[in-house]
Amino acid sequence: VLEGMIDTGNSLREPVTGRPVALVSGEMLKKMTEKLENKEFKQLDNVMFLVYVVVAICAVGFSLFAPEIMMILADERYHEAIYTIPPVTIGMVFLFIYTTFANVEIYFDQNRFAMFISMIGALLNIGLNYVFIRLFVVFTFG
Repeated sequence: VLEGMIDTGNSLREPVTGRPVALVSGEMLKKMTEKLENKEFKQLDNVMFLVYVVVAICAVGFSLFAPEIMMILADERYHEAIYTIPPVTIGMVFLFIYTTFANVEIYFDQNRFAMFISMIGALLNIGLNYVFIRLFVVFTFG
């Protein structure tokens, strides 16, 4: 069960080993499961809050240094894409938070709720993409 919960569902892989990159490490998920089994909800809440803060700080830092990162990694043609980095990093923070909440729902066998929330999120994503991609400039790479 634990291995199935670690999958991120993306195709991002480590360049050296070729193993999938996971947002939540197996060790963190094991600790989370232990806390849930022992009903140590307040301790889990405190730890996860700190993890969320660290992830958010990393995302903000990455966004703040977006111009420098783009200057190093990308050709001049793509420098305008720095404006896409903050929304993408914020999206990744919310994806990380959602994944940890979904793991708790799955642990308590509340899969139906997680399914409905995922479906609502997917429909919102489609709708918001339809509206806002038409309103704003779309950056394409390639």
